[in-house]
Amino acid sequence: MFTAVVKRERIQKATGQDYLRLIPLGIWAVLCFVLLALFCRKIYWAGILLLIIFLCIIPIAIYMAKTNPRLKEDRYYEEEVSFEVKNGTLYANGLKITDVFIDSRAKEIHIDNEAFSAVVEEPYIEAFEAYLRSNNITLQDG
Repeated sequence: MFTAVVKRERIQKATGQDYLRLIPLGIWAVLCFVLLALFCRKIYWAGILLLIIFLCIIPIAIYMAKTNPRLKEDRYYEEEVSFEVKNGTLYANGLKITDVFIDSRAKEIHIDNEAFSAVVEEPYIEAFEAYLRSNNITLQDG
């Protein structure tokens, strides 16, 4: 058994406020579609308006990015996880791990399955890598 502190990403579900933030994008898409339809029917002044409305996506994107609180808060938290190997399979807190990637440039080991995702960083990376190799767990380069 091996215990390490890993970084896990917060899983966030969309709320009603998240969908309300998409209203400016929806209005922009409808206006572009209507103006494109008018331009295709040879109403040429709609082409100029289409270009202006199309360029309006830049301030809309800036507004959406500034009003998104998820970009401001920390996406990661640290958690102590116990790893163990049973019959040649790695388990983390009792969950079977399907993928183990090593990122040598960032000096991280990424551990994933359908319900669990974590990153092992310094100072645990060398000891964890030795633990995996001693138990014949293959590390994929990622």
